[in-house]
Amino acid sequence: MGEAAKTTRTFPTGWGQSDTHALTLSDGRQNPSASAGLPYETITGGQIVAMVKDPPSVEKDQAQWFLPSDYHDADARSHEAQRTHGAFSWLVADIDKGNPSLEAVRAALDAVAGDASRLIYSSRSAKPDNQKWRVLIPLNAPINGEDYPEIANAFFDQLEADGLICDRTLSRPGQLIYLPNRGEHYQCEVHKGERLKMGPDHPIMRRAEDERQRRAAVEREA
Repeated sequence: MGEAAKTTRTFPTGWGQSDTHALTLSDGRQNPSASAGLPYETITGGQIVAMVKDPPSVEKDQAQWFLPSDYHDADARSHEAQRTHGAFSWLVADIDKGNPSLEAVRAALDAVAGDASRLIYSSRSAKPDNQKWRVLIPLNAPINGEDYPEIANAFFDQLEADGLICDRTLSRPGQLIYLPNRGEHYQCEVHKGERLKMGPDHPIMRRAEDERQRRAAVEREA
């Protein structure tokens, strides 16, 4: 096996909101699906790039999604399972308010991620006069599930400082990210560079650490 194959990262994927392999559904019923208890299928970064460039066009209940973590067991959609077991190799953002242009999204990402690789693509519900975007940035080193929510929110804070309004639900470790699905209006951009390196001095990491310290101080005072 070649070195590239050894380091290929894979991520759990499925189709539609109802695609769950959990043994027990959220309403307490036993999952009747034949997939219950089985690991999820996986997708690679290269396959995601191919979808960005040439997306399918299907109804949302059939649309493909992924989780930016390597944990793909049957409980992979559980926030707690991902917090405990997940290692997250992407920063992701869903920008569906404010009608920002592709140029505005690109500029904000340049400010926070420099020349790092990134994928930008329109959401299925985007229209020429109401643009909506998803952003995926591959990371040089994975983030553990326990730290992921704080780092994701720090990333959103950085983008919002540049005028982009992010959907904060994507900070939850088990939250689905829908992959490219062509609608009425579709634009995309694939920027090739290095995976984003985030050491302790990176602005995202500093912001996340500041928030941890602020929360710890509040808890001590309480």
